[in-house]
Amino acid sequence: MASSSSARRAAGVSSSSLSSSSSSSTSSSADIAQIKLLLIGDSSVGKTSLLLRYCDDKFSPNFVATIGIDFKVKQLSIDGAQVRAQLWDTAGQERFRTITTSYFRGAHGILVVFDLSQRSSFESVANWVAQLRDTVSAAEAAGGGVALVLVGTKADLAEKLQVTEAEGAALAERFGMRFFATSAKFNSGVKEAFDVLAREALAKLPATARREGKAAVDLGPGAAGAEAAASCGGC
Repeated sequence: MASSSSARRAAGVSSSSLSSSSSSSTSSSADIAQIKLLLIGDSSVGKTSLLLRYCDDKFSPNFVATIGIDFKVKQLSIDGAQVRAQLWDTAGQERFRTITTSYFRGAHGILVVFDLSQRSSFESVANWVAQLRDTVSAAEAAGGGVALVLVGTKADLAEKLQVTEAEGAALAERFGMRFFATSAKFNSGVKEAFDVLAREALAKLPATARREGKAAVDLGPGAAGAEAAASCGGC
């Protein structure tokens, strides 16, 4: 429909990513908790590959840089609770940084991603975490919090690795995060990383939101219409 396409363009969201990965549940979105999860990190570290593997169980060796913001929707069952997760894939390029950081607002969980075979991306983690301070502070002031998980990608590139898993774990501990070494290609550690993030994000929802069984999700500037299109499979 023309209205859905306009909404996608207004949100800066690629129409190719607007597909629902939700399970076939009869619960409406008003009946379940809703959480907003982001993937952030330098360009080409493998954020999109992680998202595709987790949501669609797919992997493509062809690299295409994310332009602005992409997202998917996935329905989860966490400790018996139904949760509707909006997973946002952000561009890592500096020229998109203003757009990317505007989507931090309202996030309940953030996957900070670096490439185990690219040390410069590992060294950028501290800068990415620093950019999250305002988001974390705002969430805590509202009675909740933001779950943070550190992910190292491309663990399958054994001969090209520039960062050890021990270094990744030490950095995660420094920032109070869990660490996962992953391979989207071989589907190693991906589900575990996202599942931990989602569970911790749900636990950090304000008490009022948990009691009501839902949480208001701040999608970011101009994204409400695009999110509606995603939730119905781009209808």
